[in-house]
Amino acid sequence: MDRRQFFAGLAAAMLAARAHADPGGSEPEFTHDELLGAVLNEIEAFAGQSVSRLSAESVEGPDKAIMLVSALNASFDVPPLSPELIAALSAKSYWDTPLADRPKPEWPGSRAPDYLHLNAYVPPPASFSVSSALLAFLADRNDFPLATAGDIVVFGLRGCRIAGGETHQDWASEHALIVDPPTHLAQKCVLGLWRRSDNKVAVFRGSTVPAAHNIFTSLFVQGNGTSLLPTGLYTYNRGTHKATPATSAQRGSMLISGNYPVLRTAASLVYDPFLPTTAWTLGAAHNIHAAGHGDIFNSAGCQVVHGNYVKPARTRTTGAWDIFRQLAGTAGPGGAAPSDDAQKRFRYMLLTGLEAALAHEGSPGFSDAYRPLRIGSRGPRVAALQADLMMGAGRGIVTSADGDFGPRTAFGVLAASKSGYGEYATPISAALAPD
Repeated sequence: MDRRQFFAGLAAAMLAARAHADPGGSEPEFTHDELLGAVLNEIEAFAGQSVSRLSAESVEGPDKAIMLVSALNASFDVPPLSPELIAALSAKSYWDTPLADRPKPEWPGSRAPDYLHLNAYVPPPASFSVSSALLAFLADRNDFPLATAGDIVVFGLRGCRIAGGETHQDWASEHALIVDPPTHLAQKCVLGLWRRSDNKVAVFRGSTVPAAHNIFTSLFVQGNGTSLLPTGLYTYNRGTHKATPATSAQRGSMLISGNYPVLRTAASLVYDPFLPTTAWTLGAAHNIHAAGHGDIFNSAGCQVVHGNYVKPARTRTTGAWDIFRQLAGTAGPGGAAPSDDAQKRFRYMLLTGLEAALAHEGSPGFSDAYRPLRIGSRGPRVAALQADLMMGAGRGIVTSADGDFGPRTAFGVLAASKSGYGEYATPISAALAPD
């Protein structure tokens, strides 16, 4: 019996499968078991291991992670999945906590690691349109290599919504969106599909940030189990999210591959890198799957799309997630298996709604200067950045100027950001365009 099957049996014995009513008026559609399972999914990936962490000789607080030269080998112990741990986490339910005692999640606004490099620009109008041309501009300016990507590129825009209020819009040349800050209590992001063969785009309501319940549960294990995925370019493969037990399987999902940094919070429901209780580590299992219906969603850091699975078989899906799977080709109509020639590997371009709106506005101040580098960037500019880091703040962390912006380069940029921000604030290098 594997750990997931063990957990399923234990959780069923401990808790009746029920929805937890929110005294504020919203009602989660997920059982406590399902919500907890999302947190355990990442813990299981690292269980009993030491995860790469940023740490330091001196700290501002007991849980603050600051850069050490040996960052990629620094110890950040993840507790093994034991009956005692599962029992302890099962008792920590955000929605069962009395409203007066329930901590309120906050979005750190311009202090968020994906927004710091945008503070130099005048805020654009909230309304904008996303199109193939806009996405191509953003990919080019971030040095994202898409030449060998499949026909369909998946994208996420953190902090925006579909202008008409729909949960999805089908293939079209462009779609109207509105910048709207993210929240851990509602789905306020847009995920989309960019079909490059005919320059069409489809958009879906979803979230790219963790849900309040999952963050709350993870506080009891120092932020393990839930984390914020920074913007960048990632690789995903078609597969089944939480494949075991079968009662939680999400077929036709997309599974992340490779190593990447994430931001964790150990003491509050706020992913503010300037707080003394946040930490940058490596992440795991930040997949693309169903979010659930309504505002309340289930994510421990995964990228999620509005909709769910029909129980008990969990082969058919509902909501925007059903359309997303069919248009991406990860499932056929009615939950049928995808065709043999359907795309199996996807590049996922995660950015913010704010920078998409800035790109749409096209002001000279933005268009001339916007040339950031981040996870997934590749090419000569990355190699030049790596060479600089190896001679300075990233010495001992960045070990090669290979032109590939991976986790070591991200940790090196975090070290370099200390001088500019006074904190290990962001893994994004906001380099200006060359002269």
